[in-house]
Amino acid sequence: MIFVWRGKGLLVPIFGFLGMTLVVALGRAVNDFHSKLGSGLVVFACGLAAAIPCWLVGVKVNDPRRDRIVIDRETGQEIVLSVRHHFMFIPMQYYAFLYLAFFTFGAFNQK
Repeated sequence: MIFVWRGKGLLVPIFGFLGMTLVVALGRAVNDFHSKLGSGLVVFACGLAAAIPCWLVGVKVNDPRRDRIVIDRETGQEIVLSVRHHFMFIPMQYYAFLYLAFFTFGAFNQK
């Protein structure tokens, strides 16, 4: 599989992997993991643990106020220099919604 990212966009799968790792680690630590409510809450909490840093970091690094405006000496035109942080051509803060949907779906589909 090919991953395409720009800037800090590589943090997106790392946050997701950490969230899934927390599901396994906390799931084993919770005594009532085999109950439907207990395991669902663990999965949803780990989804929040993956989504919140993804949203916060994405909003911070993709802030339009961080753009630089320079003026071309020859033409006098303003040029906006911006660095956007993407993963698979999607800004990284939007992956927080994807993680919430994924982990919520996993929380309600416990056997």
